[in-house]
This record gives sequence, C-alpha cells and structure tokens, in this order.
Amino acid sequence: MVVTLTVPQHLDINAPLPEAEATAQSIIEAARQWAGRGQRIKGTVAKVRAGEAGSRIVREAIDGRADAIVMSMPAHRPAGKVLSKTLETVLGKRPCRVIIDSAPAYPFEEGSKAA
Repeated sequence: MVVTLTVPQHLDINAPLPEAEATAQSIIEAARQWAGRGQRIKGTVAKVRAGEAGSRIVREAIDGRADAIVMSMPAHRPAGKVLSKTLETVLGKRPCRVIIDSAPAYPFEEGSKAA
C-alpha cells in the first residue's frame, strides 16, 4: 500500500509535512485493521510533486508485483471531469487491475491516493 503526498514546489521534496504524514499513517493503519488477522499490509508514504502521483502509484504496483490497485474517487476534481489526472494516469498505465472505490478520498489528499 502506498499513500502519496503532494509536496508543494516551494518546499524540499523531503520537507516534513506532519499533519499530512500523520493522516497518511492513519490511513495505512486503518487498512491494516480492515484487512484482519493473517493478512500482512505493508504501507509506505511516498512524497511526490504535483502531477507525479499516478506514475508513482504505477511504479509501486510494478515493483511490488501488485495484483490490484485500489483507489478512491477523488474528493476534488477539475470542473467537467469525472476522474482526476492521477486516476487517469493509473488507468492509462495500469500494470494490473484497478478497483475504484466510490467513497471519496479524504479532503487532505489533494493529489494523494492509496494503492
């Protein structure tokens, strides 16, 4: 599982984002609890620049030999668009099946997704 955090251009890519990182860790922990006993969920937080989340999710899926990518519908989408740029990128480059959850992503996740 990877949760991407978009780091603003004016900050170093490794800059601390305490609130967003704490929320990302809580998403990973919730996935671990949801999965139940006997299933191991490995989670990581990946910091990316705007526009890089989709490619990073695909790369993580390839590297991790994922069977599926699970993503939420974005909480905020460009006007007139059904899918976000991140979701379009993942669908266009998918190395495995993609499951889109109809529940919107958390509001803090502007550009952040879980896979």
